[in-house]
Order: sequence, then C-alpha cells, then structure tokens
Amino acid sequence: SRDITELNDMLDQKNSEETHRNIVEPNTYSLEIDSCDAMELKKELIETRKKLKEVEGKFNKIKTISRKALDEFHIVKEGYAAEVTARKEADRLIVRLKSEIVFYQQASIFSGPDFIQFTKEEIEELNQA
Repeated sequence: SRDITELNDMLDQKNSEETHRNIVEPNTYSLEIDSCDAMELKKELIETRKKLKEVEGKFNKIKTISRKALDEFHIVKEGYAAEVTARKEADRLIVRLKSEIVFYQQASIFSGPDFIQFTKEEIEELNQA
C-alpha cells in the first residue's frame, strides 16, 4: 500500500511537472510569437504614422491653397460688385445727361412760354409713369 502511495505521489508529481511545463512552454512560445508580432506591429505603426504625417501635410497644403483661392474669389466678387455698382451709376448718369440734352434742345427750339408748357407736360408724364 505504501508502494502504491509512493507510485501515486510520483505520478502526481510527474503530471504536475508536465502540466507546469505545458503551461510555461506554450506561453514562452506564445511570448516569442507575441514579441515577433509586436515588432511587426511596431513597424506597421511607424509606417502608418509616417503615412499619416504625409497625408496631414498634403491636407494642410490643400487647406492653405483652398483658403487662398477662397480669399481671391472674395476679392474678385467684391471687385465685380463694385463694377456692377459703377455700371448702374454710369447708366443713371447717361439717362440724366440724355434728359438734360433733350431739355436744352427743346429749350433752344421752343420759345419761353411754349417751353414752359412743354416742360409741364413732360413732368406730368413722368409723374404718371
């Protein structure tokens, strides 16, 4: 019985050692794989960061170019608005000057009382329009 107990103890110890070895060795193997994977992941991370910096640099350049283009567009738009305003003002001035020319032509054609009557009629027509 004592021999059986010793045999059982020896078997338990052997099983315990093997279990321990199986636990430690796969982890060691796993750690080796993990460290290789970690190195590969670090390399990929470094490459990804480099690419990210390149993309960020390109993006910042595009943003700068876009801002400049937008600023130029606003300048052109303001210039165009000023041109339109100047054109409208010039058109109004042309109409006024034409009216003055017609007025002076009619004043030279008609005598004083006829001109006054004609002017009153013109003013009435303008008020009705």
